[in-house]
Amino acid sequence: MTNVKIKFHSVEEIEEFVNHANTVTNEMDLCSGSRMVDAKSLLGVLAMGIDKVLELHFHGEMPSEFGKILRCMSIAC
Repeated sequence: MTNVKIKFHSVEEIEEFVNHANTVTNEMDLCSGSRMVDAKSLLGVLAMGIDKVLELHFHGEMPSEFGKILRCMSIAC
Protein backbone atom coordinates (compact mmCIF):
# COMPACT_ATOMS: atom_id res chain seq x y z
CA MET A 1 0.00 0.00 0.00
CA THR A 2 1.22 3.49 -0.87
CA ASN A 3 0.17 6.54 1.17
CA VAL A 4 0.36 10.05 -0.30
CA LYS A 5 -0.74 13.34 1.24
CA ILE A 6 -2.65 15.46 -1.28
CA LYS A 7 -4.61 18.69 -1.29
CA PHE A 8 -7.22 19.82 -3.81
CA HIS A 9 -7.56 23.53 -4.54
CA SER A 10 -10.66 23.46 -6.73
CA VAL A 11 -13.63 21.37 -7.81
CA GLU A 12 -11.97 21.04 -11.21
CA GLU A 13 -8.90 19.42 -9.60
CA ILE A 14 -11.15 16.95 -7.79
CA GLU A 15 -12.98 16.12 -11.00
CA GLU A 16 -9.67 15.59 -12.85
CA PHE A 17 -8.35 13.38 -10.03
CA VAL A 18 -11.48 11.20 -9.92
CA ASN A 19 -11.47 10.82 -13.72
CA HIS A 20 -7.85 9.59 -13.62
CA ALA A 21 -8.50 7.40 -10.55
CA ASN A 22 -11.24 5.59 -12.44
CA THR A 23 -8.79 4.58 -15.18
CA VAL A 24 -6.79 2.53 -12.64
CA THR A 25 -7.98 -0.92 -11.56
CA ASN A 26 -6.52 -0.70 -8.05
CA GLU A 27 -8.57 0.21 -4.98
CA MET A 28 -7.87 3.59 -3.37
CA ASP A 29 -9.31 5.54 -0.47
CA LEU A 30 -9.04 9.13 0.73
CA CYS A 31 -8.82 9.72 4.47
CA SER A 32 -9.09 12.72 6.75
CA GLY A 33 -9.06 11.91 10.44
CA SER A 34 -11.62 9.16 11.01
CA ARG A 35 -13.40 9.82 7.69
CA MET A 36 -12.69 7.58 4.71
CA VAL A 37 -14.22 7.65 1.21
CA ASP A 38 -13.70 5.78 -2.04
CA ALA A 39 -11.21 7.90 -4.00
CA LYS A 40 -13.03 6.96 -7.23
CA SER A 41 -16.29 8.54 -6.03
CA LEU A 42 -16.78 12.13 -7.16
CA LEU A 43 -19.38 12.82 -4.45
CA GLY A 44 -17.22 11.17 -1.81
CA VAL A 45 -14.14 13.21 -2.68
CA LEU A 46 -16.17 16.43 -2.92
CA ALA A 47 -17.55 15.70 0.56
CA MET A 48 -13.99 15.65 1.94
CA GLY A 49 -13.62 19.31 0.98
CA ILE A 50 -11.25 21.66 -0.77
CA ASP A 51 -7.99 23.01 0.70
CA LYS A 52 -7.71 20.22 3.26
CA VAL A 53 -4.78 17.85 3.55
CA LEU A 54 -6.03 14.36 2.72
CA GLU A 55 -4.21 11.06 2.74
CA LEU A 56 -4.57 8.79 -0.28
CA HIS A 57 -4.26 5.06 0.49
CA PHE A 58 -3.42 3.30 -2.78
CA HIS A 59 -3.72 -0.50 -2.60
CA GLY A 60 -1.17 -2.37 -4.67
CA GLU A 61 1.50 -1.03 -7.00
CA MET A 62 0.82 2.45 -8.35
CA PRO A 63 1.06 2.81 -12.16
CA SER A 64 3.68 5.41 -13.16
CA GLU A 65 1.17 7.49 -15.16
CA PHE A 66 -1.08 7.85 -12.12
CA GLY A 67 1.97 8.69 -9.98
CA LYS A 68 2.82 11.57 -12.34
CA ILE A 69 -0.68 12.99 -11.94
CA LEU A 70 -0.45 12.70 -8.15
CA ARG A 71 2.82 14.63 -8.02
CA CYS A 72 0.97 17.76 -9.13
CA MET A 73 -1.60 17.37 -6.34
CA SER A 74 0.84 16.32 -3.64
CA ILE A 75 1.32 18.79 -0.80
CA ALA A 76 5.06 18.47 -1.42
CA CYS A 77 4.63 20.36 -4.75
